[in-house]
Amino acid sequence: MTTDRTGVPDPSNAPGAMRGALSSDVARARRAALWVGVWAPLIMVALGVLLQILWIPRLPDPIATHWGGSGGPDGFSDPWSNILFFAITGVGMTLIFAVILLIPRGRRTGFPVWSSASRLLAVFGAATIVFISVLIAGLVQIQLDVADARTVGTVAGPMVIALLSAVAAGVLGWFAQPKVTVAAPASADSEPFPLSEHERAVWIGRSLPNAGYRWFAGIMVALMLILCVSSLVAQFPGWWYLALVGALVSVLIVTTIGFRVRIDAAGLEARSMLGWPVVRVHAADIDRVAASEINPLGEFGGWGVRWMPGRFGIVLRTGPGIVVTRRSGSIFGITVDDAETGAAVLAAAARSAGTGTGPGTDAGSEGAR
Repeated sequence: MTTDRTGVPDPSNAPGAMRGALSSDVARARRAALWVGVWAPLIMVALGVLLQILWIPRLPDPIATHWGGSGGPDGFSDPWSNILFFAITGVGMTLIFAVILLIPRGRRTGFPVWSSASRLLAVFGAATIVFISVLIAGLVQIQLDVADARTVGTVAGPMVIALLSAVAAGVLGWFAQPKVTVAAPASADSEPFPLSEHERAVWIGRSLPNAGYRWFAGIMVALMLILCVSSLVAQFPGWWYLALVGALVSVLIVTTIGFRVRIDAAGLEARSMLGWPVVRVHAADIDRVAASEINPLGEFGGWGVRWMPGRFGIVLRTGPGIVVTRRSGSIFGITVDDAETGAAVLAAAARSAGTGTGPGTDAGSEGAR
């Protein structure tokens, strides 16, 4: 059996008994992650619903459901609507995390079968649901035996308790899961692009989202701009904060909606269509390169420019991409067309950088799209 440079077992080179043990470890880790990120949150939601139902006789009707910048309630609904909203939100978000955790891993090349990123997804799911459950329960609790919900005071107390509860749930969820890391199969590695001693290769491509993502991004930018303008015009308390958030989100979306990708002897460079940000992976830092089908939801928890422990990605759609494992063990992934050619050129650059025999400059062959 062999391991990668980080000492993580490589299942493709393991003997049969060892592969069985690794599969058992992954199954154990997945079960723990499902308990932390799915089953426990669903139980939390069920208990929250039951508690609110038991409290209904002691609540005003309507109850306060939203607090404004002044600190007092400014939105109201009947108790049953609040319970329904909580149940749908809690169950819906939990199911999203369940889908992410249940996406098969190890079938797509280049990504670990299981790692700390999978562990963190379960923790994030648990912490999110605990925060929502404790917050809504706290907002309802402060209205017990109150005749008029308009007299309810600030929500600072429930907010602090919800945050602390979420942090505690995250810590417990992290340590409740086994520390299991199983690397990607070594057979995923791309063969270096064939070059003679005096040849060089340059591959140029683009990382672009699909039509659905572009529509979503456009709608989000429009909504953020509306938020900025309306906040400025209304001048209500905290308007500058909402305007700042809206402007920041708009800038982030616009600057990361598409990237130009260049691969040459220096390595890989992904530059935003607007010129910034720029992400570089130096050839000398590369350990392995693979052309792979990338599932942003499964490997990175979503679409866009994504970071998770041990990995970073520009994953704007589901489909072919280039997956790079650095010598440090961290992973970089980017979705592009013609990923096989790009990965082969990058593998050739990494091999040349590793041996110190870079391509010459007398002749050239370029693969571009």
